[in-house]
Amino acid sequence: MSSRSKPSEDSKKTSPASETPRGRTVGRATRLTQDIRAKLLLLALSCALIPLTVVGVFSYLTARNIIVEKVYTQLLAQAASSEQRLWLAFADRAADTEVFATALLVQESLGQWQRTNANGSAETAERAKDRLQRYLA
Repeated sequence: MSSRSKPSEDSKKTSPASETPRGRTVGRATRLTQDIRAKLLLLALSCALIPLTVVGVFSYLTARNIIVEKVYTQLLAQAASSEQRLWLAFADRAADTEVFATALLVQESLGQWQRTNANGSAETAERAKDRLQRYLA
């Protein structure tokens, strides 16, 4: 076979395409350009991600504060409404109690019931009790 078809081992080790004039291999130059590319890519990503992160954190904190304030305002409004409803309910019960206490029928029935309990007449006490229950119903 001819020497052209089969390269010798010496020619593989020292081929002119794999060496530069200074004696360094092309693989080292390729690594250097890859390192520069990696550094530039890292720099570009940093320039994009750092502002994005800052804007994201700022937006999150702003939205969180707005939501907390809105919930707090709604809770205060609900508490005020509940307080007003309770005061109205108590005022209604107080008015009912006052009407009940000043009703002539109630006063007469209670007086009759107390007198009959003192005398021991169960039948009159039952009638007074029935009158009170009918009034309350």
